[in-house]
Amino acid sequence: MRLRPLVTYVWSDSLRGHSWIAPALCFFGIEAVICAQTGPVLPTYAASAAALLFISTWTTVVTVNNEDPVQQSITIVTAASLSKVRLAKLCVAFLAGGILAVAGIVGPLLATSFDATVAMVAVGACAQLLTTSTGVAIGALLSRPVVTRGGWAVLSGFGICLATIVVPWGPPARQILVLFNETGAFALAPAMFLIALETVVITTVAVGASLRLARWRS
Repeated sequence: MRLRPLVTYVWSDSLRGHSWIAPALCFFGIEAVICAQTGPVLPTYAASAAALLFISTWTTVVTVNNEDPVQQSITIVTAASLSKVRLAKLCVAFLAGGILAVAGIVGPLLATSFDATVAMVAVGACAQLLTTSTGVAIGALLSRPVVTRGGWAVLSGFGICLATIVVPWGPPARQILVLFNETGAFALAPAMFLIALETVVITTVAVGASLRLARWRS
């Protein structure tokens, strides 16, 4: 089976499972608090991106774990590939994070009292997508069958996401927070390119590792 039909199936199955409601509501609540105070748009985008890191990790875990083990086995046999099924679930988690990112981009534009330029919106969107992809990569390493206990997945996910924020130069969340709060717009493009390049490498390695671990643990 090709990847696209799998993505469509996983998307529909996830919507029916309603496991996405809790992280979505949590993100909108956080976004409302972030946008409550007016000010420069870039720091608001940075805060939204940091929040999306946690939410994307959560969304990925519940998306990958949405099926019970028996149903997941049937899906894998039908698709003839565990890796394709897992990749389809990660794609759905990224798409869900992308939809939430739209709110993270539009919300600050409606609430801020300062004019936002096209460049600011562009780097803000890039920041949202980078933290979303990082959250998906983290969630891939913490979902079944790599991590089978939900409690450990929650604690580990929260700890890893928090570390990327509090550890100096933690990619990409801490780097984005520092950049958007201290750097002028003229320096954003090259800095964001380097952060994006670093994030792509890290997420690719993490997703690849999760696929290998999932095959080994199955």
